Amino acid sequence: MKNFIKIQFLLIFAITSCSEKKVNNCLDDFEETKNLKTEEIVLQNIDSESRNMIMFDSLCVLSSNFDETYLSMYNINSKKTIKWLNKGRGEGEILHFSDMHKYNDSILYVDAEPKMCLMFNIHDIEKGDYKCLKNVKYSLRPSRNTVLVNDSTVIYQGENSSKDCLDNRFCMENIKTNKFVSFGEFPKEDEIIFTLPKENSVWFITYQGNIRYNKKKKRAVLFYYGAVGFEIMDTQKQKMEVSKFYQYPIVTITRIECPEFTANRAENVKSSKRGFIDGSCTDTAIYFLYSDKTFEEENKGMGVYVLKYDWKGNPIKKYILDTEITSFSLSEDEQYLYGLSSNDESEFVIKYKL
Repeated sequence: MKNFIKIQFLLIFAITSCSEKKVNNCLDDFEETKNLKTEEIVLQNIDSESRNMIMFDSLCVLSSNFDETYLSMYNINSKKTIKWLNKGRGEGEILHFSDMHKYNDSILYVDAEPKMCLMFNIHDIEKGDYKCLKNVKYSLRPSRNTVLVNDSTVIYQGENSSKDCLDNRFCMENIKTNKFVSFGEFPKEDEIIFTLPKENSVWFITYQGNIRYNKKKKRAVLFYYGAVGFEIMDTQKQKMEVSKFYQYPIVTITRIECPEFTANRAENVKSSKRGFIDGSCTDTAIYFLYSDKTFEEENKGMGVYVLKYDWKGNPIKKYILDTEITSFSLSEDEQYLYGLSSNDESEFVIKYKL
């Protein structure tokens, strides 16, 4: 039949190999452990299904892909709420929201479709001025999770389709000069990735993840969906400095073929760990929210472990929270951690003293 869709599972052999391979426990890496008790619930009865959060002193910004408005800002003192950045194709609207980042103490930017980073001053937003400061548009190459190195240079996960080599995981693009560089090898210790077919972005979708950037260090930190581990990238030299994994991504790839298109879909093996859910990097350290649950367990996207590493990838301290959270943000002085959590009724934000 003309519209017949053929689905073929490619990687059963990879699942077998991975399941037999011993996986190290990242929690055993830490000699120092600190249990944290809730100091205060700073926000309650949040009515949106939030994805992540960023704190600007007393201002808490939450993002959601489920509401008609992507961003919400809460003043934890006055409890005032402001919502902005709507879904749509009109002026000031976006089609899709990928992630949000803190550019500095007062500027937030969002990674959005179609292929752009929108910068906002949160103090202007608080006053009711919702206009973006700058719209950094980059090329329409395959991309995911973009970060701003400066107001004219972006780094994103995406392969350069014109470059057929292994050194091709990330793209750095200067909007002003139109200079484009692709770089980044896959971890050589991953015994499985190099046995998989490379066509149709199989390698790329296996290593889908998140990026956090530190301007002072000029380093990007990368952690991956369904992997326990992270990498540190020197953005000036455009190379990986640290590659630290306890579990590499374990996926099956479903190949979908029909007359109109051919595509691959990655699905995490249910017995593998959910891994690092959220991350933050400061001038002194790197923090990750870790879920030790597998993909077949409930609430796998929540965790009680916050793991602290130095910029060389060495473990420093393991924090154990008294409540599961889905995302977190640190105060500017790294003295407090704010965690986004939820129950059957609503979401709420917890404050911890580190």
